[in-house]
Amino acid sequence: MKGYLKLLSLILVGVVGGAAGPTLDAFAQSPIVLKVSHFLPPGHTISKALVAWGEELKQKSNGRLQLEVHPKGELAPPPKQYDLAASGKVDISLALHGYTPGKFPLTEVAQFPFVVQEGATSSAKLTELAPKYLAKEHPGVKILYLLCSPPLEIHLAQKRIDSVADFKGLRLRYSGAPVGEAVKTLGGIPVQMAPGKVAEAMRKGELDGAIFPYEATHAFHMDEVSKYSVEPGFNTVTFFLAMNRKRYDQLPKDLQKLIDDTTGPEAARRVAAQLDAQEEIGRQNMIAHGVEIIHLSEAALSRIELATVRYTTRALGELEARGMPANTVYLQMISANATIPRKKVTSSPLEEKAAKPKLASRQKTSR
Repeated sequence: MKGYLKLLSLILVGVVGGAAGPTLDAFAQSPIVLKVSHFLPPGHTISKALVAWGEELKQKSNGRLQLEVHPKGELAPPPKQYDLAASGKVDISLALHGYTPGKFPLTEVAQFPFVVQEGATSSAKLTELAPKYLAKEHPGVKILYLLCSPPLEIHLAQKRIDSVADFKGLRLRYSGAPVGEAVKTLGGIPVQMAPGKVAEAMRKGELDGAIFPYEATHAFHMDEVSKYSVEPGFNTVTFFLAMNRKRYDQLPKDLQKLIDDTTGPEAARRVAAQLDAQEEIGRQNMIAHGVEIIHLSEAALSRIELATVRYTTRALGELEARGMPANTVYLQMISANATIPRKKVTSSPLEEKAAKPKLASRQKTSR
């Protein structure tokens, strides 16, 4: 008891008297913990990137700034993630723009058909465009970075796609209004559904397929329910990582700078490059599970491009009529991807093995 009173008197002397003795801060300084929410499973590439970012912030701030990450939509379903951050219920959130169609119309331009050829370059460019063109449609938050997925492949439970005609009547899960419009333009039926429910819907025959990048197929069990994967992809989805603006403004200046230095265009490029790198890994995993890879011919891709360009032209015109610089954003994104060739793939030993007749036990009709 005497020791406690002595310690308390020393603290009070330092606080009240201004003496050069110990203060409360000298004994303990609680770290600033930012609550982060997202919808992805812990094993997803972006989930791992957020955990790594938290470790980086903790190390570079000497423990003063830390992240508390809540994955899998623990705090809210995917469509509510943006509002969590904007309202201040969490400090930072990450989700797809496509979960709230029409809320981010200018950002959705990056999702138009045949815009994105590579996630890394496109993500850096989209994040670079954000302060001037996209911040206005992200109110209440500071955009930390925006991500473009690699082009999205189509994964099918039973039916093949070899031509534009084969899209007719296919029920395809999508995310993002431009992706849904592309499906509709090609004769398919776009279906919105949470990614965690897609595999079961395909297994039950409620969906014919789903549109995901290869890198996400294992996390969402596409490798378990798909008979075919169709490539190359021609749409993308976009993600936001956003921080509540007031919470950011309340941080000490040096911690604001740390946030700035570890996010932005180059961070977007780095995280998206990890997604790009996972594409071939995800593709080989699908092949290892017996999924047949269908390569669309250049003629088929040209017909798809011709069919979807009507939607692109109309959508850009409508946004321009609303006073949005849609053509500028579109051309900037096209220009960023201009030197990146459309993905060319070659058969691997695993793929050649998968192309051989499958044993009866491997048939997926029972799925």
